[in-house]
Amino acid sequence: MKRLLIGASAFAVAFSAALLTPLSAYAHEGPDASATHPRLIANRDALHFLRELPPAGISDSSPLLGNYSAEDRAALKEMVHTQIIAGIGEPNAQAQKIHAWIVANVRPARDGEVAAFTPAEVLAKRVASARGYSNLYKAMLDVAGIPNALVTGTVQQTPHQWNILFIGGEYFHSDAALGTGYFRKSLEDFSADHATDTIHDVTVADGPYHYGYAQGVALKGVSDVERAKTLEVPSLLKDMPVVALSHELFSSQGLESITLPASITRVDTHAGTGTLTCFHVAEGNTHLSDHECALFSADRTRLIAYPIAAPATSFTLPQATTSFDEKIAFAAPALKTLKVHADNPTYASYEGALYTKDFSSLRAIPGGMTRLVVNGKAVLAQDSIAQRLALTTVVLEEGITAVPAQSFNILPSLRQVIFPETVSAVAPDAFAYVDVPKVTLVGKKGSLIETYANERGFRFSESAADISDPSTGTGTDAPSTPPSGQSPDTPEQPKAPGADGSAGSAGTTPGPAAPSEPPATPDTPSTPEKPSTPEKPSTPENPPAPEPPARADTTLPAPQAPSTPEPSTPGPNAGTGNAQDRINEALSNAGSSNLQSAINAWENGLETLTVPPAQLPPAENSPLKKPETPNAPSTLESTVVEGKINPAELGAGIEKIGLTTDLTLSPGATMTVVASGYASNEVVTFVMNAGSKTMGLVRADSMGIAKVTWTIPNDFTPGEHTVLAIGTTGKTLKMPVKVAAYPDLKKSPVSAVKPSSTQPPSVDLLAETGAHVAKAVAIFALCVGAGVTVLILRRPSDTSSS
Repeated sequence: MKRLLIGASAFAVAFSAALLTPLSAYAHEGPDASATHPRLIANRDALHFLRELPPAGISDSSPLLGNYSAEDRAALKEMVHTQIIAGIGEPNAQAQKIHAWIVANVRPARDGEVAAFTPAEVLAKRVASARGYSNLYKAMLDVAGIPNALVTGTVQQTPHQWNILFIGGEYFHSDAALGTGYFRKSLEDFSADHATDTIHDVTVADGPYHYGYAQGVALKGVSDVERAKTLEVPSLLKDMPVVALSHELFSSQGLESITLPASITRVDTHAGTGTLTCFHVAEGNTHLSDHECALFSADRTRLIAYPIAAPATSFTLPQATTSFDEKIAFAAPALKTLKVHADNPTYASYEGALYTKDFSSLRAIPGGMTRLVVNGKAVLAQDSIAQRLALTTVVLEEGITAVPAQSFNILPSLRQVIFPETVSAVAPDAFAYVDVPKVTLVGKKGSLIETYANERGFRFSESAADISDPSTGTGTDAPSTPPSGQSPDTPEQPKAPGADGSAGSAGTTPGPAAPSEPPATPDTPSTPEKPSTPEKPSTPENPPAPEPPARADTTLPAPQAPSTPEPSTPGPNAGTGNAQDRINEALSNAGSSNLQSAINAWENGLETLTVPPAQLPPAENSPLKKPETPNAPSTLESTVVEGKINPAELGAGIEKIGLTTDLTLSPGATMTVVASGYASNEVVTFVMNAGSKTMGLVRADSMGIAKVTWTIPNDFTPGEHTVLAIGTTGKTLKMPVKVAAYPDLKKSPVSAVKPSSTQPPSVDLLAETGAHVAKAVAIFALCVGAGVTVLILRRPSDTSSS
């Protein structure tokens, strides 16, 4: 029996060692393999980059640590110095002792077990993902005074996080999640399974230029305003090629145009392009190209970014382009017309907007367009016409049969929609977040459209009005037929058809637009009709379409039965200019045309962007009115409460915003934001990053307090963000937040194309690599069993032979 056990154990050790040996380890056999392996190159380049940084330049904190307070840090420092490194003076020995303590006292999360990742949580639970291991490792090294940085990358193609330490004048990789053998391996051995992607919270300065490391050296800022105005990106940092532009670069003050050298392979524009007006790509760049100031892939099949501040009024999509972010690509406020090369196989243009080749789907509306004509072949869907701040008129051509839920979404300047007789169905909530009392629905007398308008508080007219110039204050602001049972304060007759053809499009049938066939050559765009009066500068468009409102304590309910609201009372400044004028004036005064400024101006001057009556609680179906205080200014800057907000500090007239939940902001986490200082029953929209993600739509309580609870999406971008609480009166409170997310390293961090929704990154992407020890034990046990079985089966024959 003794021989059986010895033999089984030997078999188990040998076989499990073979199973656990990473395939990548064999890639380094031979004298030349390690010299050129991509993992080795990535890890070596990361250390090379850090050598340009003095140790003092490494931060002793990181947003990736999550909810890690000063009290947590003080308690951890006391523990580390008294229980782990007491009596040890040499930094390398201290670091090794900390590494060994973590390996011995923290275990990987098992299946179904929640892994901790903040230092305090890991210390308390002693269960962690690989991210939790490295976060605790960093926090302990920080309080011990040992410079170190967090690194994200891969281990055997699995996303992982570890640390780079600086000790004795040398940087080296160290991983606490994979056992004691990974404290200070040689670079070659460490590269057998690890590959660096990003070094976090590290900036290397070279003159006015500031660099980070993300799959190579990335330019992240320029401190010289004059140099930034017409920025020529350096191709080298010392002897290292500059290969990427970070999203942080586009926040540089004064940035107008960028020239990219041949070395640049990636550009991260997920946070927008700021004040940029034009991209230029140098000859010889094999990864990128430019066209009409927009940035494309080298073959132009993918549009990466169209500058938000580009001054051009029209843009032509090249023949080869087949993909772009359809929600935000053409948000520039100056852009009024989109054209498409006649031979483009995917897209076509019609009346200045972008469609699929067969016109069955409306794909993009330019940010500066004021009058949209929707092709009769198009099938509308949710958000087909959304977040176009300049859009005042929409004409639906004959052939369109249905208007589904939220087809019209977040259109503050919308004043009229012209329906054809072919429309037979309009969803109760087809209009979301439009100024309902100011919108006229144009259709045939006695039609479905008239009934819909009367039931939901819209104005109705049989003929279209000329409102091509929104600054005139005319057009649908004075309809001929108010909602059923109401009479306007100052009745007016409907306007005659406009000279620009907007009314004439109705033909002999009052109201709906006459049928209009696509041009004979649909790929060659037709020129949009010119308005009779000059157009004002358009307002810019918000970034990507918001997600559906998240849950909140007072979240507005699902659409209720139709009702007829009272018309809203004009605010004290009524008649002195509409939202379009205020935006233009604010932009002029600010000397800027970037999207963020325009959004702030809109938020600050919005009169009554009311929620559709069907979306309000039954008892609150009347549109909200402005406060009675004349000329009361909206408040953009507000008191931000650090940490947990005390509800007792909030109340009527107290303008504060903060978090009530003691949480870590990371993907999958739930945050609760409370804002105070609104009118009783005022509708408040909570938004992350000025319109890019709607967190929730709620009503303020009787004390003027609004609260929303929101779960951060798994694919949310890490870094600095802003939460805004926007009231219907224009009052806006805002607060900065940091999201410490772990990126999905299988995706390029610089793509401007929206990430696929089929494979969202997970909060616990790093859990798998922290479980190698448990896997090893399981494999060893399996092999022991197999060895015993084999030897038992062989024993009878052995005995007989002897």
